[in-house]
Amino acid sequence: MKKKYFQIFIFLFIIFQGFSQQNIPTYNYTDCEFNAIGHRGYSDIYPENTLLSIEEAFKRGVRYCEIDVNVTSNDVYVLYHDQPTIYRASSGNGYIVSSTYEELLELDFGSWKGSQFKGTKIATLEEALLLAEKYDAHLYLDTKKFDVELMGKALAKTKVNPNRLLSAIANLEEAKEYKKYCPDSPFVYFGGLPEDPSDDSFYKELVDHGCMFFETYYTFALDDSNEDFKMFLKKVHEHNAKVWVFTSNDLDEIAKIKSRGIDGVESDVATSAMKALCNNQELKITPNKFTTGNWTF
Repeated sequence: MKKKYFQIFIFLFIIFQGFSQQNIPTYNYTDCEFNAIGHRGYSDIYPENTLLSIEEAFKRGVRYCEIDVNVTSNDVYVLYHDQPTIYRASSGNGYIVSSTYEELLELDFGSWKGSQFKGTKIATLEEALLLAEKYDAHLYLDTKKFDVELMGKALAKTKVNPNRLLSAIANLEEAKEYKKYCPDSPFVYFGGLPEDPSDDSFYKELVDHGCMFFETYYTFALDDSNEDFKMFLKKVHEHNAKVWVFTSNDLDEIAKIKSRGIDGVESDVATSAMKALCNNQELKITPNKFTTGNWTF
């Protein structure tokens, strides 16, 4: 009799396991040609630029997270947006650049977003790189201080795949400096449209130095009469690179951006955008009132 009950238990267990696994979302969008880039991680729900925010985005299939980085007084790359003050998103009133990393560790970088995040610590670039490696994902650095030597040291110390790191680059001179210390890391051109959008040399020189993405303002993509942007998009694609824009939290707007042939958009609601645009899910999302966006600061 005991054997019979045991066999029934095993049978039910196998059925339950199969049912459970079928209902666990994989959040795998590798076949999707569009990317929603997590703006400061999953910053609609979680405290921006923290390991929690970044990991939650990666867990949900976001492949790229845009993070803001600055350098402490003792030369540690940490994740934080505002400069020079830190009062908005921490329990402190000082400055990143005049604080040591150890001093910043004493502060709370989560409670401002919600009491459930109390005790969240400031993150380092090295910690974020290790998360990107864990999830086979990538970090896009918005550098408040552009220090390519520290970037190179972070890659060397963590020993992650160099393509985990993509820095924002404003011009060819920065690209050349970047490649000295991060020779195997790609980068993102971040800025406005070139003076002459039809000038092939602008794109070729950047791509030859490792540019994979050209990012500019999302309003350009929404303006169907902007012929300069259309040429920019055409030329970037001709040079085998991709176009990203920043930043939108409106799913209908993001769908329109995608329909214009754009390859990616930064968003605080990147996880929802991927579901909507890659899985064709009908979603109505209203961003959290604490959401941050580049269009305001």
